[in-house]
Amino acid sequence: MHFFGKIIRGRGAGRQLNFPTFNFEIPENLPAGGQGFKLAEGVHVARISWDLKTFPAILFFGRRETFDDKKALEVHILDEKILEAPESAKVEVLKKIRDVRKFASKEELKKQIAADCQKAREILGVK
Repeated sequence: MHFFGKIIRGRGAGRQLNFPTFNFEIPENLPAGGQGFKLAEGVHVARISWDLKTFPAILFFGRRETFDDKKALEVHILDEKILEAPESAKVEVLKKIRDVRKFASKEELKKQIAADCQKAREILGVK
């Protein structure tokens, strides 16, 4: 399943946690992958592509329960520092790895994101 999306400016919460994200405008009919498949809320293993480059990533879709309870669609690229976000990108969603949940602290959330990244590396075969 995949979708193309416009990247918008976020609040910088991911960057504060040392897991910067690209924030996507949530398309009205997410996803555009066909077959009536809908993107489930949660954390997913993904790949993000633009300008003929593809990066391994994790994707979060759902309410940011730990922060502001607003719905978000965000992608964190694994093991890369991207200095400037593109205007838009293609995201291929590969596998859901966990549901959305609220964390008691930002430190607890950071530990979980690190674990999510490690699980994604294992699934993608990235070291």
